[in-house]
Amino acid sequence: MFIIFSQYRKTKEVITITRPHAISEYNTYIGGVDMADRLIAHYPHGIKSKKWYLRVFFHLLNVSLVNAWLCYRKSVDGKMDLLSSKSSVANTLIAKGLCDTKKRERLSSMSPNNTPPLKKKK
Repeated sequence: MFIIFSQYRKTKEVITITRPHAISEYNTYIGGVDMADRLIAHYPHGIKSKKWYLRVFFHLLNVSLVNAWLCYRKSVDGKMDLLSSKSSVANTLIAKGLCDTKKRERLSSMSPNNTPPLKKKK
């Protein structure tokens, strides 16, 4: 119910307006959105870039880490806080990257049997 004042505020008219479904759904779930925004803002990624796609990538990465932590906390009843969860994921990705990388060598400097080419004598 809304009260609408007339132009000169001498008379008050009361009218009833039905609330659209989208607004009622928004009001129902706004608490979850606020909580997600608050959790994302706790530990910002700190990457400042002029490239829009880097900002979007790191924001989506942050959102996915927060969502994964919320699912973990709900399913396992874990005591891990958000910061230790993010650092655990980062350490795991770093360790995985260190194990799988091979030292790159230039293909042009290697001969077909993977031995360095002989130097020409002058």
